[in-house]
Amino acid sequence: MKVIDMRCRPAYLHDFFGATPGTEAFETARWLNRRVGTRGDDQHFTRSLTEQGFLDEVRDAGLTRAVVVGRHTPAQHLPNDHIYQIVTGQELLLGVGSVDPVLQGVDGAIAEIDRAVNELGLAALLAATLNVAATPVPHAEILEFVKPELARQGAELEVKVFTDYIQPNVQVAQKQLDANYFQHKPYLNEFNEGRGTSLVPVAGIHVEPFGAYSSKIDSLEALRDGATVAIPNDPTNGGRALLLLQRAGLIKLKDATNITATARDVVENPKNLDFKELEAATLPRVLNQVDLALINTNYALESGLEPTQDALVIEGAESPYVNYLVARPDNEDSEAIQELARELRSDAVRQFILEKYKGAVVPAF
Repeated sequence: MKVIDMRCRPAYLHDFFGATPGTEAFETARWLNRRVGTRGDDQHFTRSLTEQGFLDEVRDAGLTRAVVVGRHTPAQHLPNDHIYQIVTGQELLLGVGSVDPVLQGVDGAIAEIDRAVNELGLAALLAATLNVAATPVPHAEILEFVKPELARQGAELEVKVFTDYIQPNVQVAQKQLDANYFQHKPYLNEFNEGRGTSLVPVAGIHVEPFGAYSSKIDSLEALRDGATVAIPNDPTNGGRALLLLQRAGLIKLKDATNITATARDVVENPKNLDFKELEAATLPRVLNQVDLALINTNYALESGLEPTQDALVIEGAESPYVNYLVARPDNEDSEAIQELARELRSDAVRQFILEKYKGAVVPAF
């Protein structure tokens, strides 16, 4: 549900704020009105002189419901019981409870939340903050792109940038972060199995076609006998690299479909390639030290490589390695996570990916 704050204080609320000029309560209401109210009219609450007038204004505006929220002002507080009295029997009005942990203490605030929601039937209006881990390119860039729209939906997105593939999962599993966006399912499954975690894919967003790069040769045909080939040292991306080399005709694997194959599974190696398994993030930095390096597209982009131009061989758009928004079983269905998933799979994001990455990143929806 989208909420529109009409920023008006109808006259029938006057009694709660004070109607006698010169009193502290009246000045409080006057302060409120000058700050966000009736456009400079000091006689506050003139938009709706009666309760019925306010309800008519809501209907005329075409709104489904109007929200009545308790506010803590410099001198006045509208208790939850008063909000309840205002909205009771009015289908057009939604009452939202209010607490003050400073005045009530943490325990008192929690108790009042329980009373307001479960006894009075008021709503709890939460300004959700999502803390999401991502690798810099393209994941963090895509998340930054959806930030403004999420803010309009009432969710604040905090993007935590990582340069490795381990900590984003560890911190989500430990509930230090809410979700992450950097990995494909084969890697997630391998991580869960190896670490005993239960992270879950929420929505598939894009594919980063995996590529082979070299600073020494300009075609695979020029790859020398005994060449040094660097591949990622994690099982899923290492296997992905070997599958790409097999597709290019450089090697043959014992199982041609094994996504977790290692160099030990190579049964035919005509060029006697020497495989070096290194951490994925380091591969762009060793490009000038090896003959060929198989690099994840996010790391290739970060290092200034252009996959569609610089890769000697690259996966096609049919790659099964879709990158997912990932969360935990306890929060995957939360409104905030689901709203983020919807935004990441929106037409606007599709267009952003197509225009910015020009084929180096491909929408998966």
